[in-house]
Amino acid sequence: MRITSFLFITVLFISVYSCNNEPTPKSKKLNLPKAKPTAYYKFSVDQRLPHSNNSFTEGLLFHKGQLFESTGSPDDLPNTQSVYGVVDSLTGQIDIHNTLEAKYFGEGMCILNNQVYQLTYKSRKGFVYDLESKEKIRSFQLPTMEGWGLTTDGESLIMTDGTPNLHFMDPITLEKTGTVKVFDNGRPVRYLNEVEYVDGFIYANVFTTDWILKIDVETGKVVGRLDVTDLKLEEDKLSSKALETNGIAYNPETNQFYITGKMWKNIYVISLFE
Repeated sequence: MRITSFLFITVLFISVYSCNNEPTPKSKKLNLPKAKPTAYYKFSVDQRLPHSNNSFTEGLLFHKGQLFESTGSPDDLPNTQSVYGVVDSLTGQIDIHNTLEAKYFGEGMCILNNQVYQLTYKSRKGFVYDLESKEKIRSFQLPTMEGWGLTTDGESLIMTDGTPNLHFMDPITLEKTGTVKVFDNGRPVRYLNEVEYVDGFIYANVFTTDWILKIDVETGKVVGRLDVTDLKLEEDKLSSKALETNGIAYNPETNQFYITGKMWKNIYVISLFE
């Protein structure tokens, strides 16, 4: 019994010693895909359309071939109104569908299922209208302290409030259903303003800048940037009234973007390329 135990211990010791003295295998290199660099887009101006320089632009979108715009009305700009309607392509004036009461400051808008959704700035109020009759259907409370931009992916309403967040809302209950935080190179992006949803991406104006960001709506990552400073400089030469870049509409029939700003004289029809 003692001999058997001694032999067992000896064999075990030799086995362990041998294992511990085996050369350590080299670590394998993982062939991970490199992160795709952020795209910097260029653009060509294909057309200039008139825009009323009394329109304090807060929202811009295409719906069934018509260009809709919503506007705000700062107290220090008495010629402005908080309205939404269809932009006349010949004059740039808005064929007004609805005007907000003076106590409300109009913000972004979108259209979904034949209903128009419109935000207000600091009142925490939103309004829903029938697209055809233009009658107000209901009002609702915003899930944020402020309303800025509004768009839709065809299922949810997606709004901004000046923070790095995209807020998702159910178009029927008008309750908040989720939030995606937007990051650019790991840093949160503040002042997201007017927004447009296109094929899984959000295009967003960044307030007080002439940058438009392309954002992956699932991850919140900024995947593209567009600098429209040249358009703003052109507007500055045309009028001292021209304010911030704010207004992005996408025409799916032509694959062109329509870009404008608060109280600009033009809407620029552009094509993007890298």
